[in-house]
Amino acid sequence: MSVIRVSADDARHPDAALKLLVPIRYPLSLDGEFLPSDSGGVAIVGTRNPSSYGVRMAQNAVSEALKLNKTVVSGLAKGIDSVAHRETLEKGGRTVAVLGSGIDTIYPAENRELAQQVAQNGVLLSQFPDGTAPLKKNFPIRNLTVVKLVDSVVVVEAHERSGSLITARLALEEGKRVIIIPGPLDSYTFAGNWAFYAKHQNNPLVTLAFSTAIFSTKNVRQATLFMQHPVASPQQKNETDISSVPEEHLSLFQMIHSHGNSISIDELSDKLSKSVVELSVGLLELEMAGVIKAVGSSYQSMM
Repeated sequence: MSVIRVSADDARHPDAALKLLVPIRYPLSLDGEFLPSDSGGVAIVGTRNPSSYGVRMAQNAVSEALKLNKTVVSGLAKGIDSVAHRETLEKGGRTVAVLGSGIDTIYPAENRELAQQVAQNGVLLSQFPDGTAPLKKNFPIRNLTVVKLVDSVVVVEAHERSGSLITARLALEEGKRVIIIPGPLDSYTFAGNWAFYAKHQNNPLVTLAFSTAIFSTKNVRQATLFMQHPVASPQQKNETDISSVPEEHLSLFQMIHSHGNSISIDELSDKLSKSVVELSVGLLELEMAGVIKAVGSSYQSMM
């Protein structure tokens, strides 16, 4: 390894090399060199235990990013992160791996060879002192650094408590675009994707990918149009009957409808004794049926 420690005013630091709009500022350990072309990269993130579909979608996301000459950024973790780095290297692209440990403490250990390959074809980066173990508290800090290096974050496959959703939330806070890959509605490992989209679908920075061309403008517009429903007039609302509500989500709808004002998903979880994961799919389907709408992070009846 040819590791250097750079301060925020060093020309090799990404603040200077990439002219980051939202600077990192703190000193970093680097193995490899940032190039001006690494600016505005794409983060590809997801579960450590992906499905075969998730692996294919991560590979597709890499292919689409490289078509746009984007540098692929991820966290060198098992699963989707590793797929993103390996696929980029195999296709001759550039990749940056941001560690949640010291740069001399590669985690997982099985990715040591991959880390060397990343450093040879991009950058291996850590903001933690040498010898720092991969502690749980480090990863949200690591995730913010990932977000600062990119213009877009692609969430490939995430369960409800996935750290990938922390990355997605931080991206929105930093004004970066978030692209959600849809998955099977009955899959636990995609419950986080659906829940995040259900909560943030009205945010113009959030896109649900409707084709494998995940960065295309057409894809963004299709997603927007698909989720839009005309707002019924008061007369129309009175004429709408309960048959438009999917039967399997009737109790969920009735709870929202009877509440009168908007109600949060946490309140619904408490009142119905169901997990947020169970509710997120139902809420999305009720929105698609046009019988409820999201109001910020809450929901209210359209009938």
